[in-house]
Amino acid sequence: MSDPHRSTQVRVSNQPKNSNFEAGTALENLRAEMIEIEALACAAEAAADALPAPTTDRQRLVFGRIQSLVTRTSQQASASLQFANSQVAALCSQMEARRKATAG
Repeated sequence: MSDPHRSTQVRVSNQPKNSNFEAGTALENLRAEMIEIEALACAAEAAADALPAPTTDRQRLVFGRIQSLVTRTSQQASASLQFANSQVAALCSQMEARRKATAG
C-alpha cells in the first residue's frame, strides 16, 4: 500500500525561469509601474480635494481621514517615483562608465 501523504518540501528547478533577464529592463519596468501608481495617487488626491465641504462632525472626521490618506499616499508615491528615477539614472551612468572603460 502506498503512503497517502505527499511531500510538502518545496522543490526548485535548477533551470532559470527567465534566462534573458536584464536588470536595466526590469528597473525601467518598475519605474513605469511607479509612474502609474503615482498618477493614480495624484488623481485620488485631486478627487478628494473636489469633495464637497463636510457639514457634520462625522463628515468632517471622514473627510479629514480621506484627505490624510490620499495626501500621504500621493506624497509617498511621488517620493518613490523620484527614487526610481534616480536608480534608473544611476544605472545609466554606471553602464556609460563601463562602456567608456572598455572602449578606452
